[in-house]
Amino acid sequence: DEDLSWEEFSKANIRMLQDMERHSWEKARIDMVQSFWIEIKSHHWCHNINDSNKHALLVFQGRVRQQWHTCIGTPTAFSLMPISDQRIIEYHDKIIDNAKSLEITKLQQVHLI
Repeated sequence: DEDLSWEEFSKANIRMLQDMERHSWEKARIDMVQSFWIEIKSHHWCHNINDSNKHALLVFQGRVRQQWHTCIGTPTAFSLMPISDQRIIEYHDKIIDNAKSLEITKLQQVHLI
C-alpha cells in the first residue's frame, strides 16, 4: 500500500471493499474498513502539499490494516477506528529520518569519488 500513489490507493480501496463483499465478509468488518479509509482520505494531511505527509498516511493505513487483518479472530483483535494521529506522526518522522539518512549516504558516496 505504501508504494501506491494516492490515486492508486483510492482505486484499490473500492476494489478491496467489493472483494470483501464478494467473499462474504461480515458487514461490520466491511463497514469498519470503509470508515477507516474515509478517515484517512479526509485527514487534514491528505490535502497538504507536503508529499511526506500523504506518504505517512499511506504507510500508516497499510501497516495498521495488515496488523488488523492478521489479528482478526484472535484475542489481540482490535478496531481500526479511531485512527491514531500519534502513530501517523511517528510514521512521518521515520519517513523523514530515512530520507535524511539516504541523502547523507548519497553525499558521502559523492565525496568518496
